[in-house]
Amino acid sequence: MKKALVVLVLIFIGLISKGQTGPVFPYNNPSKQTLHSLATAETMEGLAYRSYLVESINFGLKDTTLRVSVSNINDIFSHLYLEEFYLLEGEYSNSGYNPTKGKMVSGTGHSWTGFGWVFRYGSFSIRLIKGDCGNILKTPVLRKIITPQVVIAPPPPILKDVPTNFSLPQDNGGKITTPDPKPWTYDQPKKEKKKFFQRLGIKIGCVTIGVAGVGGILYAIFHKGPEAPHGTMSGGRPYATPPTTTTVTPSDSGGRGN
Repeated sequence: MKKALVVLVLIFIGLISKGQTGPVFPYNNPSKQTLHSLATAETMEGLAYRSYLVESINFGLKDTTLRVSVSNINDIFSHLYLEEFYLLEGEYSNSGYNPTKGKMVSGTGHSWTGFGWVFRYGSFSIRLIKGDCGNILKTPVLRKIITPQVVIAPPPPILKDVPTNFSLPQDNGGKITTPDPKPWTYDQPKKEKKKFFQRLGIKIGCVTIGVAGVGGILYAIFHKGPEAPHGTMSGGRPYATPPTTTTVTPSDSGGRGN
């Protein structure tokens, strides 16, 4: 009688223990593949696990426009990364599986530090599964602020000696005309060369005229001929005294001479 009573007590304790909420895995650090197999299993526990997994992700994304469903279970696991993180007391909700109820049951989370599976999508990060026992967590989403890169554009090229009369092509009855490229020709060196020879020619001419003038003055000083005698005509010929002419006055008689 006593043995039967003991057996009944043990069975009752076993049923109670099996009906209580406990960790999903017995703290054996299940792999990612093991977690995926449970989440895709067509069992009561598998259905409860994947449903609660989706619920926890959508809880983290509640302030965003992103949502997931059980049909995205494979995509969810492709975005899971094993990372070390810490959780503060009361900051999150822990969970466990209750076989009697056939569902995941949440509870208050306590301070915890360790490796876990983080769901990352774009700039969003959700600490989702504890790595030691596979319990699903409900935590606020962490968002990484991505600072856009500032691209400094190179300064525009500086155009030198651009003519001010240059104009853009005008509409000529539907035909685009291009400006004459000649205004863009830069021939400043040729102009400078031409001006240089002009200035050189002017200087040579001035020097030549100056030398010629001085030479003429010196020639006039050192090659002056003898002075012409007084009373001579130009050309050196003596000035001849004009002959005296006698005026003959005819006689009043008008006769012939003896």
